[in-house]
Formats: sequence, structure tokens, C-alpha cells
Amino acid sequence: MPERYYDHTLIAAHADQRVLKEIIAEKLPSLSDHFVELAFDVSLFTFNWFLAIFIDNIPVETYLRIWDSFLYEGSKILFRYTVAILKSCEEMILSKTDSADLHASMRLLGDSLTDVNRISQMAFSGLNPFPMRVITVKRHCHLQKLKVELEELEKLREQFQSSYSNQLCANDDVISDITSDDESGQ
Repeated sequence: MPERYYDHTLIAAHADQRVLKEIIAEKLPSLSDHFVELAFDVSLFTFNWFLAIFIDNIPVETYLRIWDSFLYEGSKILFRYTVAILKSCEEMILSKTDSADLHASMRLLGDSLTDVNRISQMAFSGLNPFPMRVITVKRHCHLQKLKVELEELEKLREQFQSSYSNQLCANDDVISDITSDDESGQ
């Protein structure tokens, strides 16, 4: 897995989700458009697939095949199998007309992934090519963007903490003044 995939920011894992969305747009454009139309963020599901290498809700035989491929070819397998799974369920996904219904169906998606040979065939033959060099370039691009976004968020967090701290100090001064007035008035 790329560096910083499992660190406290999960920055490389987030970059992979952006790469995945690009790959879905390239290889499954109607599905990508459908996700946009429903304002559905597929990474709500695929993020965990990538982090746990599909172990969370997919039948054992299926995720063991994915793991075999992953150990042989590396992290590009995550993209291959995710796109293959989405392709194998494309008709069902496109039939959903609202985000809540799609969300409910995606939660149960793992139960339908029992034909490991079909999914593997799709991952390795039906959706080629998957050049690692392209994935690496896209990862790098998204990592750079995410680093800038994280820096901006950190600045906002620091500004908020400073502002909040100043507000607390001002409130403490007011409380102190009220307490002093109460004590001197007795």
C-alpha cells in the first residue's frame, strides 16, 4: 500500500478514493453519472473495501481470491475488483432512483458477490487495461491536492481554537467581574 495509507489522516487512502472515482468515470461512465445525479458518494462503501482489502462484507471465497491477486499484483487490484464489482451490479445500481434506496442496496451488495469466477473474469479481462503507471500519476496528483486541503483545514482549526480560547478568556473575565461585584455588594 502507498505510504501514509493508514496514518492518522488516511491521506493516501483518501487519494485512492478520488482516483477510483476517476476510473469509474472512465470505465463506467453511466454509473458515474448516476452517482452524481443521485448525489451519492460511492466512497462511503469503497473506502472501507480498500482499507480492509474487501474483508468486511464479501463472501470468504471472493475476498480470498481478491487477496491472492492483491498479494501478487499489489494495490491496483483494489481498483480492478472494485470496478468489476460495480460493473457486475451496474443494472441494479442504475435501477435505483434515490440515494437512500441505493445506499440500502449497496449495504447488501456483498451478499450477491458469490460468483468469484465471473467477478475475476470481469476484473482481469472485461475492464482492461489498468496500468499501474496511470494509477500512480493520479495518486500523486490527488495526494498533492489533499495535502493543500489538509494544510488549509489545519489553519482553520488553529484560527477556531484561538478564537474559541479568546472567547473563553473573555467569558472568564465577565464571570470574574460578576463574582467580584457580588462579593463587594454583600
